[in-house]
Amino acid sequence: QWSGSGKEVAAPISVVGVDHTYFATMDIALKSGRNFTQTFEVDSARSAILNERAAQLMNPVPALGQKELIGRRPRTVIGIVADHHNTTLYDQPNPTAFFIFPPGRRVSPDNLLVKVGQQAIPHLLLALENTWSQFSSDPLTYNFVDEAFAEAYQQERKFSRLLTSFTAIAILIALIGLFGLISFTAQLKIKEISIRRVLGATEFHLFHILGKEFLIVFLWVSLLALPASFYLMRAWLANYPYHIQMGIGVFLAAVLICLLISVVVVAYHLQQTARKN
Repeated sequence: QWSGSGKEVAAPISVVGVDHTYFATMDIALKSGRNFTQTFEVDSARSAILNERAAQLMNPVPALGQKELIGRRPRTVIGIVADHHNTTLYDQPNPTAFFIFPPGRRVSPDNLLVKVGQQAIPHLLLALENTWSQFSSDPLTYNFVDEAFAEAYQQERKFSRLLTSFTAIAILIALIGLFGLISFTAQLKIKEISIRRVLGATEFHLFHILGKEFLIVFLWVSLLALPASFYLMRAWLANYPYHIQMGIGVFLAAVLICLLISVVVVAYHLQQTARKN
């Protein structure tokens, strides 16, 4: 419940316990207000910093220094930070409230975020293990943020490689089928082409005879495939909050490329047929 709402409004919001160095470590920009201070007495658990999506849930946007009911407790909003992703890009940033808690207060699994240059990693890991062993008998477990995000997208990379492989196979099969179809059509019309050659027909006229029926079928298939491909691609991309915009130009370019390949194949067979005695 916030000022001006007049009632309880249920809205999902994540709660993250941080310290005063969190936003600088994660390169999260402070949009307005101030950060937590190092002195806990100044910013207790009754202070909160919201991200932009959390602030947008409140209408009007809370004023700095204003008390809001967050997590069933009145908390003073001291700042608003930019939205950021702490998970994958499959989802939009969650509305989040950041609190600072006294030592020993656990509000989430204990995680220590360390920002370090790549050259200093071996020395840092050794220092962390030595320090950790002084306070706990459990082994120190760690991972790197970039590797964690890369692992989260492994499924997409596998899907991309699989799709690329099947696309290449489909194109190869289509080219073999096209080559065979034109060859078969040329053999059926070889007598007609020979007679017209003797009568002085031009290569363009022979090309029209050999490829007319095929090009008509190609145009009909393109008219059916374009809307279906456009709709299916847009529907698939809609599953992702962040995606490219697929305009009709991409699909028209694909049709033109297929048409160009078809014309080259037809022209090749026309040359081969025209050279025969």
